[in-house]
Amino acid sequence: MKTIALFALLFTPALAGAQVDELNKLGDLYSSQGRYALAGEDYQKSLEAARIAFGPNSSQVAVRLSNLGQVAAHTHRLAEAERLYRQSIAITRQSGGTDHPHLAATLNNLAQLMVQRRKYGAAERLFQQSLHIWEASAGPAHPDYASGLSNLATMHYVRHQYARAEALYRQALEIDESALGPQHLSVARDLNNLGTVAFEMHRYTDAEPLYLRALRIREALLESNHPALQDSLNNLAALYFRLGRPAEGEMAATKAMTIRVKNTLRDGRMLASKLR
Repeated sequence: MKTIALFALLFTPALAGAQVDELNKLGDLYSSQGRYALAGEDYQKSLEAARIAFGPNSSQVAVRLSNLGQVAAHTHRLAEAERLYRQSIAITRQSGGTDHPHLAATLNNLAQLMVQRRKYGAAERLFQQSLHIWEASAGPAHPDYASGLSNLATMHYVRHQYARAEALYRQALEIDESALGPQHLSVARDLNNLGTVAFEMHRYTDAEPLYLRALRIREALLESNHPALQDSLNNLAALYFRLGRPAEGEMAATKAMTIRVKNTLRDGRMLASKLR
């Protein structure tokens, strides 16, 4: 906290405004890599800069609060995440953004948090609110709408409602392939999700091509140690063991473990260098 306070004191409003997006983009980069401790540091600095440059009730502040909420959720600080999301929603609504895509995104994030807390009724209401805003503002063929459908599907998956989850994941895949093309990370996410549903429904021969296609897209677009590759490889390992193909399962599991170890060592070095 002392570092953040010093950061705030050093920046005039004009200089802080120039740093808001730069710091947020750096936080986005770390978050996309699954490096949430580092992302949180830069999002917090971006938040302080936004408060100086734009005021405490600005849309810029609302966006940074939501980003910090995502970091808290990913690191299992659920009460903190909920507080940050609700602050972001309140600021956005106060500024008249009742149909703004950012409000939809934060409502969707809060809905996912409610799923983690097993408050499924509240989660579904929030999902529907966010989908309504996205449908009105961007249309039902937009990738944001597909992302909302995917997250709603995950709630049904968590509740073992696999048929409902599969239908929504397929709808999300159709939108993403049409809007973004077949070689996009959102498409990989949809394929991976469909593979997981097929796995849980014991349709193992359906799951394998879905998992493999998701992995190929991720290998083509992501760095070799990205956590999404670890996720794909773990899914394939579980599938191969279930199919009675232990050699392939062990190979996939070993690759996944190698990624995990490399990321742990890298993040440890990064944090140690910041503490010096």
